[in-house]
Amino acid sequence: MSNSTILHKLRLIFFLSISFFIFYMLMNYGFTTNSIKRLNDIKTNKFEIASLHSDNLHLYEKLVQILENAGRMREIALLESAKEEKEKILKNLETLKYYASDNQLIKEKHAIEEFFRIATELTHKVIEGEDIPLEFVQNFQMLSQKNKLLFIQQRENALNTLYSSINTLSNNNSTFFTFSLLLSIVSSLFIIAVDLYFYFNIKRRFEQVRLSLKNLNTNQPDFSKKMSVEYHDEIGELVEGFNQLQHKLELDYNHLHTLKVKAEDTVKLKSEFLANMSHEIRTPMNGIIGMSYLTLKTNLDPKQRNFIEKIDNSAKMLLGIINNILDLSKIEAGKLELEKIDFKLHKVIESAVDLLRFKMQEKNIKLHLYYEKDLPKLFHGDSLRILQILTNLLSNAVKFTPQGEIEIHINKVHHNRFRFKIKDTGIGLTKEEQKNLFKAFSQADGSTSRKYGGTGLGLAISKQLVEMMNGKIWVESSYQQGSSFIFEIEILALFNTLNSKKLPSKPKEERNIEHDMARLEGKRILLAEDNFINQEIILGLLENSNIQIDIAQDGQEAIELHNKHNYTLILMDIQMPILDGYEAAKVIRQTDKIIPIIAITASAMKEDVQKTIESGMNDHLNKPIDVNKLYEILLQYST
Repeated sequence: MSNSTILHKLRLIFFLSISFFIFYMLMNYGFTTNSIKRLNDIKTNKFEIASLHSDNLHLYEKLVQILENAGRMREIALLESAKEEKEKILKNLETLKYYASDNQLIKEKHAIEEFFRIATELTHKVIEGEDIPLEFVQNFQMLSQKNKLLFIQQRENALNTLYSSINTLSNNNSTFFTFSLLLSIVSSLFIIAVDLYFYFNIKRRFEQVRLSLKNLNTNQPDFSKKMSVEYHDEIGELVEGFNQLQHKLELDYNHLHTLKVKAEDTVKLKSEFLANMSHEIRTPMNGIIGMSYLTLKTNLDPKQRNFIEKIDNSAKMLLGIINNILDLSKIEAGKLELEKIDFKLHKVIESAVDLLRFKMQEKNIKLHLYYEKDLPKLFHGDSLRILQILTNLLSNAVKFTPQGEIEIHINKVHHNRFRFKIKDTGIGLTKEEQKNLFKAFSQADGSTSRKYGGTGLGLAISKQLVEMMNGKIWVESSYQQGSSFIFEIEILALFNTLNSKKLPSKPKEERNIEHDMARLEGKRILLAEDNFINQEIILGLLENSNIQIDIAQDGQEAIELHNKHNYTLILMDIQMPILDGYEAAKVIRQTDKIIPIIAITASAMKEDVQKTIESGMNDHLNKPIDVNKLYEILLQYST
């Protein structure tokens, strides 16, 4: 029984329940049939017998009364009435023979006939005036009394039999009711006990399955916890199958864990490789861009200036490609995080336009900005990434528009969701070319990259950034009729509005930051840099500011010079011999909590920026050096 399946147990319980129900119905049927039979017997026999005997007693008493009246009134005619009563009694006795063959009935018949004969004779003598012996009268009276007692006894016996049958039937009904009630209670208790057993047994066993599933659903499941097979039923088969599946999952989990560790190691190596490659590429790029900038500040003939400007432009294009590759690798590794700051949308738009204004003027492309009426002015989100998306899309629009115009539309879709549309009158795209447009390292076709240049990373990165902002990006284009790149993003709108519906593009009035550098005349700063080209670039950028610059070749020398002199600011390279920039900054911070220390490094990853802040530095300046940002940092921390 214990190894039977749950289905077999349920079938057995069902069979027992049906059997009990049939037994109960048969028992109830038998009892009911017997009760009906007894009731009919009481109704047709016992009750009829008791009625006839009661009627005979009544007729006998009436007969005696008539005979007494006949003798007293000397009326011979009353004897006929008495005879009728006698005949009724005899008829009842004849009827009683059908219900019972009793010698007592014959005795009653003889007694009533004998009584009637003597009574008739006595009445005739009374009417005729004969003398009646006292002994004869006494015998008659005794006979009358004896017959009456006989009829009373018969009636009592019949009534007792009737009452006895009724009591028996009532007792049987009461007994059957008690028996049925007890049987129903016992059966109900049995069914409840079986149901509770199955309920708690199945619940307990399924609870083990639930706990095992919960264990497997954790990040680090304990595969040693296996369920025991208590019974070889359906749940037992489920447990066996579950244990087999758990064993397979354990093998797969261990295999996946091994692959995960390898993948993590690979990602770590890739990140380290990208960080090292970024640093190694940015260091010579700093030399190229920095020297190009310094060279352009000298007196050059037109041909030389043209060459240097092309070198500078090519180096910046290469730097943009490097940044795109780093961004894509960060997105793939899940390390790119969005910042949340307050910003003015029109400032971001203007910054994107300023980066491409020269190229638009060069190609005589007109730009129009359209802001939706009552569009919020202040937002909260990642303005740098929004600028990157806009710059990528605008760059594409300028690149593929030989002439004509570009429009930028900004509209509110609904609460905190905004749509940006960059529309151009360029070469457009076919339906086939649009399919691979947002895939990394792909463009419309091979001839596009040969004719217009580019890696195809800009749109892929833009798509990833838009999706990180819970948005979407798509293109609407017709070949030779221009394109519209549209994206929607979620950003938190704060307050204020842009009232103008159409704002024409105007050149931005640039601040002469080089002129402001004159305020730093006489300041003394320390440059910790082991690369001679980088030293030369910094010295060249600051030669007209009359700032006194001391140079340390490594971190240890930077600490020693700081201890000897009173510097306004320290520009600290990170990768240096003897002692790197992180350790040097930590040592300086032990004795000087005030002096600004600015990291100036080719390590441009986010974790590098965080590490410079944790080591006690105030800011982070990437290589290749953004000249304006260098001047802004010097002005910020030195005045």
